[in-house]
Amino acid sequence: MDSEYYINRGIKKVDKKTMNTLFTIGIIFLVLWALGLVTSYTLGGAIHILFVLAVILIIVWLLKGGKKL
Repeated sequence: MDSEYYINRGIKKVDKKTMNTLFTIGIIFLVLWALGLVTSYTLGGAIHILFVLAVILIIVWLLKGGKKL
């Protein structure tokens, strides 16, 4: 057994359509977060949850081999 087997055995392949959808949702969350910061109306700490979700989705997209920006 080579070490690559142990590293990759728990990672499932995800198709490009799913990854592009995750990236799009991440971008939408970032835009909504930015709008929430700029406008005077925010939902308290909930607006920062959008930012965290957006960052997580974009990181997952990049780690799964998303196209380069």
